[in-house]
Amino acid sequence: MTATQPGLVGRDQPIAELQALVAAALASRGGLVTLTGEAGIGKTTLAAAAADHAEALGATVVWGACWEGAPPFWPWLEVLAALGAEVDLQADGQGGDRLRPPSAAAARFERFAAISGALLAATGALVVVLDDLHWADPASVELAAFHARRVRRSRQLLVATYRDVEVAPGDPLAGPLSRLAAEGATLPLGGLDAGQVAVVLAGITGGDPDPELGAGVRRRTGGNPFLVHQVARLLAAHPDAATVPGGAREAIRRRLAALGDPCVRLLEAASVLGPDLRPAVLARMTGQPAGATLALLGEAAAARVLVGPAGELGPWRFAHDLFREVLYGQLDPAGRARLHLAAAEALEGLRDGGADVRPAELAGHYLRAADQAGSSRRRPRPGPWTAASRPPWPPRPSWPTRTRPATTGRRCPWPSGPGSRCRPSGGPGCWPGWARRCAARATPLAPARPSGRPSTWPGATRPARPWPGPPSACTPSGWSRAPTPPTWPACCGRR
Repeated sequence: MTATQPGLVGRDQPIAELQALVAAALASRGGLVTLTGEAGIGKTTLAAAAADHAEALGATVVWGACWEGAPPFWPWLEVLAALGAEVDLQADGQGGDRLRPPSAAAARFERFAAISGALLAATGALVVVLDDLHWADPASVELAAFHARRVRRSRQLLVATYRDVEVAPGDPLAGPLSRLAAEGATLPLGGLDAGQVAVVLAGITGGDPDPELGAGVRRRTGGNPFLVHQVARLLAAHPDAATVPGGAREAIRRRLAALGDPCVRLLEAASVLGPDLRPAVLARMTGQPAGATLALLGEAAAARVLVGPAGELGPWRFAHDLFREVLYGQLDPAGRARLHLAAAEALEGLRDGGADVRPAELAGHYLRAADQAGSSRRRPRPGPWTAASRPPWPPRPSWPTRTRPATTGRRCPWPSGPGSRCRPSGGPGCWPGWARRCAARATPLAPARPSGRPSTWPGATRPARPWPGPPSACTPSGWSRAPTPPTWPACCGRR
């Protein structure tokens, strides 16, 4: 078990402590050690490394894994089955043989003593690993604390792992896990630093460690080994990729699912603000009182999604940028535009109140609000008003040309109407509002007019008042005088 093995980079101190505990257990000074931390931090990897080290020294290793929805005492049943031990447990002291959490203190003590005694009867050194105790039933955790007191003068070591960030203060497991941690040593695991992340990246992508790349990945992942490996594999396949890997996205969504809906809505609003979060801005954005906003931020900090301010007036931050990226990615363009606009208005309100607001930050929110709103408008509108179902709008009229096509039939009197022919019900594609007007005014098409100025046309006279658009009066033979130009539809109707 060395810190150079895959998955153990940056774990020199925990490895040394685990090796010392294994050595003490082999010398009849047994005990308990708990490994705590968020999902993907490396608890099970370290427990497996300690188990391999103990096996190399001649100890027996058995595992008991916890699962969501498993029956009571499930990890201990796996341990007993691996050792081949048979424990006769009575359900209620009256001859039953069912195994379930005891209902009275005496019955519970008898069950605990029976299981612990079966483990102590094992020959040789023994290492028992209980993995993922945050999914165990309370009785199984109480049994672990009970057995930890009895192995102090034996050749047994109890290794337990659980996610302390997923156990809220009011959780039924909060009390049993606290009592368990008090019976032995606790090794809390944190994220890797930038240099260690660079070493992990170099081992997966190949090449020498890149401090700049390591710092960037450390900022995105918080040094979580699982997330670092996910990003490293994505970079190895696509060096320019900037998306969130699928495995990392699902892991973060599971973390967020443990929070309440109001807290998640607040974090979605916070995701548009960037790395620094100010409670005053969030309160104005969401319309919540400052006290309620701080309470929700505290809930997220307890789950280690956020990191509290270093000073009294310092900003809050996401534990790592992948939280913010996943939350921002869950918003649709309209939601992003709305939140960016709300952030800009909140910053303007604080600026009007005398607060220091950077102009670039304010302009950035307005710009992103416009960009996201534009991408939202480019989407097809849902419902009945789609491009295929809405009625056609009339095209913009244009000036009439001086020549007519040499065709027969009745042409729409509007200069450039949508229909090529008119009939009482309207021409093909003719807007319904024009059909009633065009039907009575359409006349047979005249022969093509000659080219040249209107004054040179046969039988034409120059109008008394020139009309800058359509002619003042229209006849099949050309222009005629008119004292004042009539309205356009009437003029075109006589054509």
